[in-house]
Amino acid sequence: MENINLCISCFKNIGNATVCPYCGAEQKTKPKEAFHLYPKTILKNRYYIGEVIGYGGFGVTYKALDMRLNETVAIKEYFPAGFVNRVPGETEVIKFPGEKGERFEEGKEKFLNEARNTAKFSDNPNIVNVYDFFEANNTAYMVMEYLEGILLKDYIRQNGGKLDVKTSLEIINKVLDGLKEVHKAGIIHRDISPDNIMLTTDNKVKLFDFGAARFSSTEQESTYSIIIKQGYAPPEQYRSKSKQGPYTDIYAVGAMLYSMLTGKIPEESVDRQIEDTLPLPSELDPTLPKYLDSVVMKALSLKSELRFQNTEQFKEALNGNRVVLMPAEELKKRQKKRSIAFAVIGAVIAVCICVGSVFKIVTDDIDLNHYIKEDAVVEMWVPVSDDTEKSEKQKSIYDEIYKEFAQQLTSDEGHKPLDAEINVNITYIPESEYAQAIADAEKDKTLPDIFRSDLLDDDVKNEISCEQVDWIKKKIIKKDYVLYDNDFSPYGLPISVDAATMYINKKYDADNILSGASSVDSITSKADSLKNGIIPIVVNPDCNIFDSDKEKIIAANGVADGNAFELFSDGKAACYIGKISELPKIKESSLSWYELEYPIGVKEKYEAAEVWSVSAENRDSTTDYAALYALSWLLSEDAQETMYIDNDSYVPLNKNVLDVYINETHKNDSLSYLKDISL
Repeated sequence: MENINLCISCFKNIGNATVCPYCGAEQKTKPKEAFHLYPKTILKNRYYIGEVIGYGGFGVTYKALDMRLNETVAIKEYFPAGFVNRVPGETEVIKFPGEKGERFEEGKEKFLNEARNTAKFSDNPNIVNVYDFFEANNTAYMVMEYLEGILLKDYIRQNGGKLDVKTSLEIINKVLDGLKEVHKAGIIHRDISPDNIMLTTDNKVKLFDFGAARFSSTEQESTYSIIIKQGYAPPEQYRSKSKQGPYTDIYAVGAMLYSMLTGKIPEESVDRQIEDTLPLPSELDPTLPKYLDSVVMKALSLKSELRFQNTEQFKEALNGNRVVLMPAEELKKRQKKRSIAFAVIGAVIAVCICVGSVFKIVTDDIDLNHYIKEDAVVEMWVPVSDDTEKSEKQKSIYDEIYKEFAQQLTSDEGHKPLDAEINVNITYIPESEYAQAIADAEKDKTLPDIFRSDLLDDDVKNEISCEQVDWIKKKIIKKDYVLYDNDFSPYGLPISVDAATMYINKKYDADNILSGASSVDSITSKADSLKNGIIPIVVNPDCNIFDSDKEKIIAANGVADGNAFELFSDGKAACYIGKISELPKIKESSLSWYELEYPIGVKEKYEAAEVWSVSAENRDSTTDYAALYALSWLLSEDAQETMYIDNDSYVPLNKNVLDVYINETHKNDSLSYLKDISL
């Protein structure tokens, strides 16, 4: 390629000038660091390398010119410190031999995968665009849009070290909007700080420098964690092999908001674990709204399970649409110690468990140690989503539930139920493999003590499940729980319910024609009047409504098949009759606005969901009793809160938790009809 003499900053032709006559940039012949690419290097016969604009533990970012499009870009080179080197003036990267070389290759592939994923966000105004990525010089490169503007850290400094509430919330909301898409793609940024937020000259907020810490392997987490920014990293980022998720980024965003509002970077999280003396934002600035104290401190909780679990929750609280507790208050609520009682029914020694007020079983004091005489290990198989991000969330929920179970067993406060210990070993199995795993275990006589039975065929679950779990349900005070009283197998215990629900697309029903429809007949007739090229009504075939009603819907030019949800979420139908458990999918769909309405004409108002059983295999009685005891915990208020509050899924059985679910978690979703529960 012919010799090109362009300015390393503005990329105008300057000949042999040592200082650019256009922008005044000094034309350095060598980079600041010897291992950086030299200015005027050309990559891929297309990209002209200019000055270095940033570098850290994972790579170097250059200002560059896309000579094909004559457009300024930013190019990030994968160059993890301590794993590679480069001869000054050369382009080829020299990777270290042995394990370091292997880890470099692993990191390079993850770098390229990160580039692929980030390129998916090209339509998101709050995320830096990725135009190209490629391998060259024994390493990899990512070509991104070049951002004109000011780093958030510099903007804060220019404004006296902190920002007003309005400006802070505007910026954080846009950061959360960007992160929402990132997290949906299964990516964790893990390096969020004012250093990685750009306020552009066209009033956009751009999140960049994606996934730096994601390039490390799980086994070598701690090696790469050295680049984390003090004050912005939660405790789990300091531990090797730690569980991390969207809540990891939530902490960093919370720390950023704290610093923007107060002018102080939060104390290092690992230091807070020793002694947490972090002042409330309002203690540093009394003019700040009080509600922001609980919002910010929840985001900054040292316990990941007490933080917001996704960006939507954070935004709702930030904008005053969700009431949240201070972490200490929430933890106290979750860890309430409850007295425990046991009831034994009949000569067969049926066991009923009571955990404090949550079961409210009327019984005499019983010596629990008479039935659980020694330490027991309970095996529990839990199905989780085939989607990695969702499965990690589900695992964290069950881990937390049985951590609380262990805490109440060993509590010295109030009534300590057992001298013996009960250890619950949880095995997580992808839901698509769960039924087969249970079938194989039944053949091998290795069934777990507790398993989810609603995922199995009726003949299978009735054969391998014992009847004792029904005795738990029989002793529950029905006014305190939502439970089926009739027509339910004695072989399983439901821990939630699902409800038939009508979702209305307000784009087609701005005049509320469908609202208040009193029957499937009226729904179909009214929806048909809105047709105008759309499908009036669609229904999930698995929804619990009469077959005759499905036939009426089909007859009215409706749809009742497996495509129903997609038709509605794509905006091709006026209304959708589905399940309340589908609400998260509705929220995540492209539908601009929906409304919930309880449809008349359903066969039952509620159907049992998440049904669990205890194995009928012959074992020692201690294990049986311990399994029943551990299973019953899923109905406790503590477990129900952990499972369903802030976690969209099914409807909780515990009515106290149900009230919170309706009035706080879903207060904007018009779910008040769920209170009208008939047993």
